Amino acid sequence: MSLSFAVLGSGSIGTYIGCRLSAAGNVVTLYGRERIRNELKTFGAKITDYTNKEIFLPPSSISFSYLPFERLRRRRFFSYRKVQGH
Repeated sequence: MSLSFAVLGSGSIGTYIGCRLSAAGNVVTLYGRERIRNELKTFGAKITDYTNKEIFLPPSSISFSYLPFERLRRRRFFSYRKVQGH
């Protein structure tokens, strides 16, 4: 059974996680900066784990968006406040 995932903030770690999920047969959309999108759409992604096993995802298999991410970046979703005693 495949699941759908959205990875917000696809830098090095987010892209790695998203590619691993995609290689496992899940539907993944990466959200991040345009620079990363351009690299992935040009070259695809080659990831390596700690055993040196390589996984290559061609550009056509990577779903990436940067517009919603840019909109999310401008909003403030969380408010932080100091909790007494911490």
